[in-house]
Amino acid sequence: MVVTKHFATHGKKYRRRLIKYILNPDKTDNLKLVSDFGMSNYLDFPSHAEMVEMYNVNFTNNDKLYESRNDRQEKHQQTIHAHHLIQSFSPEDNLTPEEINRIGCETMMELTGGRFKFIVATHTDKDHVHNHILINAIDSNSDKKLIWNYALERNLRMISDRISKMAGAKIIGKRYSYRNY
Repeated sequence: MVVTKHFATHGKKYRRRLIKYILNPDKTDNLKLVSDFGMSNYLDFPSHAEMVEMYNVNFTNNDKLYESRNDRQEKHQQTIHAHHLIQSFSPEDNLTPEEINRIGCETMMELTGGRFKFIVATHTDKDHVHNHILINAIDSNSDKKLIWNYALERNLRMISDRISKMAGAKIIGKRYSYRNY
């Protein structure tokens, strides 16, 4: 069964702490289960701290370019800087962590159309293997923001379910029913 959750990330300091958490080497098999898209990777074999800094610089540079182009300087921490997604899989699905990481990458590529930078980190520290996905709120061209709404969340679930089903995961039927209330 595949379950997806979304959390908005406010504040650049929180985004940095979140990057540090999702790249935890104890949970990602020494960073082997980390993938990204659109990032400038200038290190051959980075340590955990170097990787956190590299990803944070990538996101921050994109933010600065967006702010300069749109003449909007951040005044409050209310601005959404990233979107944190969790994609959880049941232990009964019998998928390898590498397959789950690939599913997360394919889901994000299709959802964002390759326009937004993202990180996919697969955590294996719990009974259920799950992806932590961090999408930059500003696209790669630094001219548009990702607005998270119900339609995008529904698309995420549909894309995630379709790709997961092709990989052999079980899919939850109707998630919400008025009869359950």
